[in-house]
Amino acid sequence: MPAASPQLITDQLFEKLSPSIEKGENLLGEFELFSIIRDAKKIPVEDESLAIQGLAWIVLGDITKGSDLCEAAISINPSESALWGNYAIAVGQKGNHALQRNILKRSVVIRNPSLLVFNFIVSSFWADYNEMARVVGLFQSLGTVELTEKQQGDYMSAEAIYNTLGKLPENEREDLSKMANLAMDIMMGHNLSAKNSGQYVAPDGMLSFNYDLFNASPDFIVMLNDELATKIVEHELHNAKAIVLFTPGD
Repeated sequence: MPAASPQLITDQLFEKLSPSIEKGENLLGEFELFSIIRDAKKIPVEDESLAIQGLAWIVLGDITKGSDLCEAAISINPSESALWGNYAIAVGQKGNHALQRNILKRSVVIRNPSLLVFNFIVSSFWADYNEMARVVGLFQSLGTVELTEKQQGDYMSAEAIYNTLGKLPENEREDLSKMANLAMDIMMGHNLSAKNSGQYVAPDGMLSFNYDLFNASPDFIVMLNDELATKIVEHELHNAKAIVLFTPGD
């Protein structure tokens, strides 16, 4: 029986890891993950070997070690979009939102449409208008781009936020982005991942930028909003004409 090809081995190992990466939890158990790491070391294609090892370590919870390996893989083959995308998903699902944003912002150098959509969506999540504008400019430079139906839907949802932010004065956009970053700091501090963000314009005209948290008690959400309010005051953003809130998910 002939040996399996390196690409086949990589695909098989990634298929095992994928549910845990997307869930942000170790669904395999430590024994199976260490088995994947051992098998990944045998892959002769270096960037694929390093990437699978890195993703497995991230699933295990060692973000630092996993990131070092994924970064090494990218340094070897920076034009491979899967290296960037899987890495960004893995750390984001583990709640390291700052690192995810960093990865996606750097990934624009290869001008991959799927990564640009991913970056646009994540940037909308954190009210990062400047990064969204950069992505829009890159999309325009690519000409006609084919996206999946899901990508088109996700892009349009993010575009609604982009259009809302674009109507705000620059100082108000900056204040909202700063408050979103404070919310991100709190989520990272509590190892939380909001499932979606949404905008709501109150009757008085104030824009509310909401982060939906699922399986969180009302008391916990109140505590998070109190923590966020304290940070907003500390950063002298309490007079902003927009607000950021944690809200219960459906």
